[in-house]
Amino acid sequence: MTTQEIIILIVSIIAALLIIALVTFLIIYLVALKKKKAINADAKQYYQNIILAVGGVNNILEVKAIASRLSLVLKDYKKIDDDKLKLAGIGIVKSTNKVTLVVGLMASEYANQIKLALPIKN
Repeated sequence: MTTQEIIILIVSIIAALLIIALVTFLIIYLVALKKKKAINADAKQYYQNIILAVGGVNNILEVKAIASRLSLVLKDYKKIDDDKLKLAGIGIVKSTNKVTLVVGLMASEYANQIKLALPIKN
């Protein structure tokens, strides 16, 4: 084999490896993107279930995230559906002027989504 043929062979191998790496990267990226969309869809359903379980969007006066918990101030605490919350795996801590829901690491995202769903205050 001549030097030129060896160089062409090496360049061909490097090009093939780069193409394989690029295809692998694209596959990994697309799988991660699909998982992220599924997580976002699950998160949307989850925060909507929270809203329904605490009496609807019009029953929420204030919401904020504190670590893995949501702190909610409600108009009417009697509208809370404890069974719905427990069925969703949400821990409930009630106090005189607020309810705290233990929802996990996505608490901040849920709080943001719930705030977006709240009616605009004048």
